[in-house]
Amino acid sequence: TSALLAVAEAQADEAARLRALLEREWTVRLAESPLLATYVGVHTSGDQLGRTTEEDLARRERETRAFLDALAKVDRAALPPADQVSYDLFGTELRDRLDSRRFGEEQLMLNADSGFHTELAQLPDQVPLATVRDYENYLSRLRQFPRVFDESIALLRRGLARGMTPPRVAIAGVDATAAAHAVATPEESDLYEPFANFPATFAAADRERLRAAGRKAVDEAVLPSYRRFRDFLRSA
Repeated sequence: TSALLAVAEAQADEAARLRALLEREWTVRLAESPLLATYVGVHTSGDQLGRTTEEDLARRERETRAFLDALAKVDRAALPPADQVSYDLFGTELRDRLDSRRFGEEQLMLNADSGFHTELAQLPDQVPLATVRDYENYLSRLRQFPRVFDESIALLRRGLARGMTPPRVAIAGVDATAAAHAVATPEESDLYEPFANFPATFAAADRERLRAAGRKAVDEAVLPSYRRFRDFLRSA
C-alpha cells in the first residue's frame, strides 16, 4: 500500500509540474500574441498588435528553448497516461516551432487569398466593440498598422532574398487582397465601419470624438499601409 501511495504521490507531483509549465507557456504565448489573447477572451493587451522584428522572433525562439529544457526536467515516466500524451504533444509543438524558426518559415506570410493583411481587415468582427474603452483599444491597434506592415514587408523581403516564398503562380493576383482595402476614403474602408455604427449606449460626445479619431486613424495609418503593401506585392 505504501508503495502504491508513493507512486500516486510521484504522479501527482510530476503532473502538477507539467500543468504549471503548460500554464506558464500559455501565459507567455498570449503575451506574445495580443490578437490571440483577444480571441480567447484575455484582454490585458487589447490595445496591442503582435510584433515580428528579428529581435522579437529571436526572443520567442529563446522562450521556446527554455520551455523545452524545462519539459525535459519533468519525469515523463512518472506521469499518468493522459499527462504523458500532453507531455508528448507539448514537446512536439515546441520542437516544431524551433524547426519552423530554423527554416525561416515566418517569412512565408502569404497564400493565394490571405495573409496577415486580411486577418487585420477582419478586426471589426473579431475584437470587442461594446464600450468606449473597447473603441480606444481598437483605435490603438489601427494606429499600429504602419509598424505591423513595415515589419511584415521586411520579413517578406528577407524571404524573397533567399527564395523562401510561394511560387509566383500560386499567389497570382494576391495583390487584389491588399488593393481591396487600399480604398480612396476612410468611409469606404471596412475598418472604419465601427465608427459609423456605435452602440446605442454611447454618449453623443463620445461618438463625435471617436468618429473623428477613427477617421484620422484609418486615413493616416490604415489606408497608407494597405496602399504600400499593394504596391509592394505588385513590384516584388
